[in-house]
Amino acid sequence: MDLRIFLSSTREDLKDVRERVLKLLSVIPADLISMESFGSDETKPISYCLQKVRESNLFVGIYAERYGRIDPATSMSITELEYREALKKLKNNTLTGLLVYMLDRKASWPVAQIDRDPAQFAALEKLKQELKTNHVVKLFEDPDTLPLDILRDILRKIGVGTGRAFRPKNVLPAATARVGALGMEHYTERDAALFRGREAEVSSVSDLADRHP
Repeated sequence: MDLRIFLSSTREDLKDVRERVLKLLSVIPADLISMESFGSDETKPISYCLQKVRESNLFVGIYAERYGRIDPATSMSITELEYREALKKLKNNTLTGLLVYMLDRKASWPVAQIDRDPAQFAALEKLKQELKTNHVVKLFEDPDTLPLDILRDILRKIGVGTGRAFRPKNVLPAATARVGALGMEHYTERDAALFRGREAEVSSVSDLADRHP
């Protein structure tokens, strides 16, 4: 199965969290769909976001203390609209998983990143209650531990063990001969065995996932 993961959250308050999650998820063979990777398009922003949700087959929603930018046509935040689009896919059995992570009330959180607008606060609370009613929600206090929790849940959801997920890709034998002037060679997959990188990080993540299943 080609895994296409959509990451949904407000951006201003969860920017650092999103970066850490996307970095960790990059170790698994999946297409990560997030606002960070959106290019230019003639489509309206909300339509573009929802189309990307429809193209995904696994949805990850992270919710803290901000409701997010409001779509004037629906009076709902884009984050909530993304969730509702994913919920439609879940009900139609076209979504592998809908994973929800919510900031614990006991967590320390910057006051500047908490909605003070009464209407947005009420909308966020209503959404959170619906999420808790419809899904098993993982509460988090420490944003630093959240990326590994998400990675573990994704691997469990798609039925892949850590050993398989972190298995090095098979590479073709290195080329035995080159064509062209010395110093002007180009490299292909045949040369993959000659290169190294990120083995320590991948090994560390694999060990952590094995120790904390």
